[in-house]
Amino acid sequence: MQRVRWWKKPSKERRTTADMPLYPTEARIARAVLGDRAKDWKRVAKILEDKGGLPRINELMGGRFWPAVVAFFYGWQCVPISGSIPENQAPSMFRTVPPKSKWED
Repeated sequence: MQRVRWWKKPSKERRTTADMPLYPTEARIARAVLGDRAKDWKRVAKILEDKGGLPRINELMGGRFWPAVVAFFYGWQCVPISGSIPENQAPSMFRTVPPKSKWED
């Protein structure tokens, strides 16, 4: 049995954003985006929805589509999402003509 020290706060289990469901609650989004300032999320989200293009809450699913929220913030800060495909290059699985080998004519 492990002894709990009265002067130490028990550590909370930290969830990563990779554990986020596709349509999380506003409270989970607030904590993921703003951390300790989560109480400001309602005001910030309203401004970003109206002027910035933050994805709105999907009424059927009851939350914002998390991958779109992440993409919004990366784009808003002009940071490319790693692993993204350049606009002028189709993904390899959609190419109609296979690329030529350097050994072919």
